[in-house]
Amino acid sequence: HLLHEALRRVLGTHVKQSGSLVAPNHLRFDFSHFEKVSKEEIADIEAMVNEKIMERIGVYTLELPIEEAQKFPNVKMFFGDKYGDFVRVVVMDEKFSAEFCGGTHVANTSDIGLFKITGETAIAAGMRRIEAVTGISVYEYIQQLNTQILTNQQASDELHDKVRLLERELASFKTQDIIKQVPEMVTRSIHVHGVNVVAERVAAASADQLKEIGDALRNELKHKGIGLLAAEIDGKAQLVCVVTDDEVATMSAGKLVGQVAKILGGGGGGKAHLATAGGKDVHKIDEALQEFPLIVQGWRVG
Repeated sequence: HLLHEALRRVLGTHVKQSGSLVAPNHLRFDFSHFEKVSKEEIADIEAMVNEKIMERIGVYTLELPIEEAQKFPNVKMFFGDKYGDFVRVVVMDEKFSAEFCGGTHVANTSDIGLFKITGETAIAAGMRRIEAVTGISVYEYIQQLNTQILTNQQASDELHDKVRLLERELASFKTQDIIKQVPEMVTRSIHVHGVNVVAERVAAASADQLKEIGDALRNELKHKGIGLLAAEIDGKAQLVCVVTDDEVATMSAGKLVGQVAKILGGGGGGKAHLATAGGKDVHKIDEALQEFPLIVQGWRVG
């Protein structure tokens, strides 16, 4: 459904579905179009679909008399009299996609994970076919590209570019997905002597990604806030500590994170508003997070 609407918005409203195969992690979509879809158009289509996936839109269905369903805003129906008196309308954002369909669907667009077009071909005059993968199959597609690199050196430069692009896309989507959880983290903050303290473990894949999430946490805290995020990255414990602007005069992120890092058998430091640290004792990450409010309390009382 998301691909169908994205095709119509990028290529034109002449696009109509003429067949499809939808499996858990891959799909095939046949549609009317008069020329090859360009690389730029494919990129725009992918971006539009992935944007809707990342918006975490709930998917719901309506069973309506066909006359009433036909009045639904922007609803798509292309199979004429194949429909009965009652039809099933599947809606993914009323302003984006509403379509007659009797199949099974995800409960939320975020269940799709990630969407990547793997092929676009002609199947007949005026007919095109798009093939794509979703979810874990995007990772498997990356692995296939890596295998091709090893077996076909002539294509290695292009394939390396594709792999790097996909890896950046995966990292970016994962970061944005975690950042969407930051407001919820703040609701779980602990009030310690006039400041809100957040101490959370996150699934960051790199130190840069952890710092980006830390920046988002600092912005969400706004004022009177201190945060500590921890992650296991490449077998080591990594920390980022943030302090809001109104607290940096009395609370230093660099000194705080250095003290927490001692629990992990490591060290670190940085600026008063944001600092990083690491340690080898990954099994003590939860202990360090539990101790953090007490460390802040000691500084506030001191």
